[in-house]
Amino acid sequence: MPSLAFLTDGKGNIDLDGQPGRDKAMQDAQAVAQRARQLNIPTIVIDSGRRANPKLSELTAVMGGKYISLPRANAHGLSEIAQAHLN
Repeated sequence: MPSLAFLTDGKGNIDLDGQPGRDKAMQDAQAVAQRARQLNIPTIVIDSGRRANPKLSELTAVMGGKYISLPRANAHGLSEIAQAHLN
């Protein structure tokens, strides 16, 4: 069974066509999130920004995934979180 794990600050600025623009990048992310939910793919989104990003939390909800704010992420912590939420 596939699963998705994202490590991001949620400030995407390049759309799926490779063009700059935050608004279009967010629209594309919403479309991908809806498709992931339709496919029922287990998803975890780890917010690595210094502050929790509400837009990223909302996007995660569209996917039906788990959102975790982890501002000081490290390899060990990421591995433990991903294993706990995707198994």
